[in-house]
Amino acid sequence: MPDLSGFPVLDVAIGLFFLYFLLSTISSWINEAIANLLGWRAKTLEDAIRNLVDDPKVKRGLKEWVGGVHKKGLKKGSAVESKRDDVTVAADLTSELFDHWRIKALVRDPESSIRRRTRPSYLPPRAFSLAIAETLAKGAPKSKEGPTPWQQADEDILAGVNDVLGKLPKGQARAVLQKAAANAGSTLDGFRAQVEHAFDDAMQRASGWYKRKVQVMVLILAAAVAIGGNVDSVRIANRLWNDAPVRAAVAAKAVDQPDSQEVANAVDTVDQLQLPLGWGAANAPKGVGEAAQRIPGWLITIAALSLGAPFWFDLLSRLVRLRGSGVPERPRSMSDATGTGRTGPTPRD
Repeated sequence: MPDLSGFPVLDVAIGLFFLYFLLSTISSWINEAIANLLGWRAKTLEDAIRNLVDDPKVKRGLKEWVGGVHKKGLKKGSAVESKRDDVTVAADLTSELFDHWRIKALVRDPESSIRRRTRPSYLPPRAFSLAIAETLAKGAPKSKEGPTPWQQADEDILAGVNDVLGKLPKGQARAVLQKAAANAGSTLDGFRAQVEHAFDDAMQRASGWYKRKVQVMVLILAAAVAIGGNVDSVRIANRLWNDAPVRAAVAAKAVDQPDSQEVANAVDTVDQLQLPLGWGAANAPKGVGEAAQRIPGWLITIAALSLGAPFWFDLLSRLVRLRGSGVPERPRSMSDATGTGRTGPTPRD
């Protein structure tokens, strides 16, 4: 197959970037599967709310880290920390909030012990502010004799909130909620607006937490793919540079790639590239010394895969368009290149 671009180095780059794109697609799929299985989005949301209204240093067991749910406040009688002046104060306000009907309505199975089923991965600020106001008001003395908080008038709910706020233990929740009440302007809507502002700020921080967690997992998966698949970028680049038929075949495969790759297609395509991948007899390092020489190539691959599939897809698309434009014809003279040469007859003196 001829080298259509006229620049072997361009086809080498296309081959490498195409491989990075395919492997990044596989890594991204695995990463998303792990995040969904362990309920990372739901856990990050729960951690952000716990950091906002409860003890941010609460300890978690292995069950919670692998996708279970912190159920402390959901058992009958376990959510009462103290009663002062007949005011009930929740020991685990976060669990009480997630047990509120407004939030339970957003999940698939509120009674499940699996986080991705019993915790929402997204919570509207309005639902949060209503739930926290009604949960606090439920602990007020008069709420036990009248209708439930969500059936009361706004002024009664706010009065119940104010009754409970002073009895909250000192900490993050008390400071945040008392500040919200102080700036509320004596209306429930004002209190909720202040709570929603605090919630939005917490979600901004949670977004950063989630991105860092995902990036760590991306690096772990990149290392697993690079070393587990023996993807040595240096060795692959040498193969593409020295083997013109393989270089042309890989570049042609990249040109024919679809706009998006399904993970199954990505795996099949990697197998078809005829590149030195895997731990077969032909590719496995022979001895410790040769294995050590593979480390720089593995590190390059890890760094490349950590950039993600969208990055490599965009860069690959640019190079493929450049390859398709062909090699411009070399100008015969400087005037041809600049367009300043005369095109008409030379005037007579």
